[in-house]
Amino acid sequence: MNSLGYAGRLVIIGVISGIKAELNLALMMVKRQQIIGSVLRSRPVKDKAAIVAESAKPPAEVRDRTIVPRIEKVFPLDQVVEAHRMMEEDQHFGKIVLQIADL
Repeated sequence: MNSLGYAGRLVIIGVISGIKAELNLALMMVKRQQIIGSVLRSRPVKDKAAIVAESAKPPAEVRDRTIVPRIEKVFPLDQVVEAHRMMEEDQHFGKIVLQIADL
């Protein structure tokens, strides 16, 4: 909730990692935040496909490069072990990227 912006919305679809969470309701109210929850299981396959397709699109701020992710290092796929080691050592700040094809 600390990293969620003012009037921000946290959307949760499914609860694979558990159903219990602790949150600061006062902070949530002061920042006018919202939590929205849903599951896909009971929806028709066509609806699920549309939701997944929509959620796979990068936000407009990423598409127009208003927000640019910080990339720590790009590894070729054959160096996946080294990339995983870097992640496990937790010595990075940005994203660790595996390049699976030349672009």
